[in-house]
Amino acid sequence: MTAPEATLWSALIGASVATAVLFWTWVAGQRQRLLEFRKAALEKRLEVHQDAYCLWHEMVRAIHDPKKGPESAARCQDWWVSHCLYLDAKVREEFVVCAREAFIYSELKLSDKPEETKARFNRILHVFDLLAEGVQLPSIGEYEGRKNEIKEA
Repeated sequence: MTAPEATLWSALIGASVATAVLFWTWVAGQRQRLLEFRKAALEKRLEVHQDAYCLWHEMVRAIHDPKKGPESAARCQDWWVSHCLYLDAKVREEFVVCAREAFIYSELKLSDKPEETKARFNRILHVFDLLAEGVQLPSIGEYEGRKNEIKEA
């Protein structure tokens, strides 16, 4: 191999190595940005699910009050409009459907059909479970497996 050929090969190899280094640096940067985005999204999802849980708890406590129940359900519906995209898909759907149902719960309670009323209330309580599942955090204890529903006496 002549000196000019060796110089050419050295330049090609150097350029290839430099290109590979730049490419892998770019890939690593993209991956880091994606991880940071996912972390921020997870933190926001956790925050929104916790806020939803608190609102839902407030609404369930007030559901039997003819004045406070609808007011609390309306707050849940209003909150949903500005936060629904952060909620898990199942939660997003059930939250608003059950909030609308909770708004008119006192009118939907049927004294002659207690099983239907119980099923409706259990569906509203089930939103608690969906909120906990929707965050998609790993379990930290056995309580998390317990479902919220009306127990038989």
